[in-house]
Order: sequence, then C-alpha cells, then structure tokens
Amino acid sequence: TNPSSRGNGVTYNMWLVFDSNQPNGHSLLFGGSTSNHLEWRGSVTTGYWRTEAVRQNGYSFGASATSYGRHEIGKWFNLCIVFANNESGRPVRWYHNGVLFHTGDMTSGNFASSEYFQPSSFGRATGTSAYLYSQSFNGRMGVFSTYMKTLTQKQITQNYNVYKNRFL
Repeated sequence: TNPSSRGNGVTYNMWLVFDSNQPNGHSLLFGGSTSNHLEWRGSVTTGYWRTEAVRQNGYSFGASATSYGRHEIGKWFNLCIVFANNESGRPVRWYHNGVLFHTGDMTSGNFASSEYFQPSSFGRATGTSAYLYSQSFNGRMGVFSTYMKTLTQKQITQNYNVYKNRFL
C-alpha cells in the first residue's frame, strides 16, 4: 500500500477464524522481521490488533488495546482494513463484521509523508529469534481479497453481507 504507487488506496478484506489461543498471538500480514506487520496480540478474548509500518518501528497505523478486543476460538469473523492513501491524513479504517471499530492513520509517526505498509506474506511469525512478537497464524481463512482502491462503508457492508451466511 505504498502511497506513491497506490494513489487510490488499498483495502484488505478477509474472513478468519482462530483455532487456538496462542501465548504470543497470531500474525496475519507480514512484510519484515521487526516492522511492517499486522498481528493479533495477546489472548483471543483479551487481545488487540498490533501493527507496524515499513519505516516506523512502533504502533503506526493500527488499533490498540482499547479497540476491538475479542475473538472466540472457532468462530469466524470478517476483518477489513482500508488504507485511504487518497484522503487527507491517509486514514486507516478497521472494520469487524462490517462495522467500523477504529480509525488510525499513516501520518502520525516519524515518517508522516513517506510511511507505508507493504505485506509480502500471510500468517508468518513476526519478530526475531531473540524476541518473538507474534506466532504464525493458527486458524483458517475463508476469503482474502485485495482491492486497489479505498472501499466505502457501503461496499464493505455489501461484501460482509454476501459471505456472512456462509461463515456465521
């Protein structure tokens, strides 16, 4: 989702289920060893979404411990993340089952105009051998879609409704 190459934004939409409660959480999107990742951190019932972008080794664009923090083991959920690179402030919107639960941004870190998120794989553990941030994803994925544009709330709700009877 490098803003210089994706001027219309990027949206990631996925249906997921956690199959276990892992001590270090579940890694979802991975792009680097100590930065550039998106993961569920902590236990399944009391965790939170933790993120880092490419240049900012900090919680750059994501939801925090105060944001949506509960996923039941064995229960499907829809996660949609919108990187609105085409909007002022480059907001990042997080949706759970079609409902907005957090808005972050790509401009509040140390690299406000040049920060981006660019995943290269799904589910790989994050961190280093000396310090493991998050374990590899232990669960199932039903649908993973990438849109090279900023989806609207209406489009996200429509996508959710198309698949909800299949997964819920």
